[in-house]
Amino acid sequence: MAAAQLECRNLLALAWRMLARRQGALLLMHGLSGSGKSTVAAEISQSAAMVRVRSDVERQRLRRGVPPAGGRYGSKETARTYQRLLAICRLGCSAGFPMIADATFLSRGQRDRFAALARRLGVPFFIVECEAHVETLRARIRARAQACQDPSEADCTTLEWQLRIQEPLTAAECAYVVPASRLVSPSLQGDENRQ
Repeated sequence: MAAAQLECRNLLALAWRMLARRQGALLLMHGLSGSGKSTVAAEISQSAAMVRVRSDVERQRLRRGVPPAGGRYGSKETARTYQRLLAICRLGCSAGFPMIADATFLSRGQRDRFAALARRLGVPFFIVECEAHVETLRARIRARAQACQDPSEADCTTLEWQLRIQEPLTAAECAYVVPASRLVSPSLQGDENRQ
């Protein structure tokens, strides 16, 4: 009985600490498909108790089983997905939760909207940059497709498109960058190689 009461007190204390927590944060993942963003985001989420919102999952939820007219990564579908990520992160940060937006964030405009949200809410803002050699990206994408266990629908054609349209981080954005290798366990650090 005493052990159950102690466990109950500990759980109530934990619940109170979680409810009393008022400092949110906003962390963006940044990188091409296959660069390790989701792997790194999952590890950060678990080790730092952050809420992770994944674009691949939200894109599929928005679709509700209906194939997109403009393609999986068409501009309209992409805009809707990032808008949903922004709304979820706004709710989470407003409630005091540290949030991870797990998406490529290859467009400066996409990154600007999330940075502006962090400024408006007065929460810390970070960009986690994930990079890998192009051949490594292709190999990871092919392996992920074969495994059929990941919600990402990006294929090598998507990667080639991303390589053409990506907008590099600005000097101002680089002030917020944390390399993925500084945030993950040593077993994952070898995955984040520069192109």
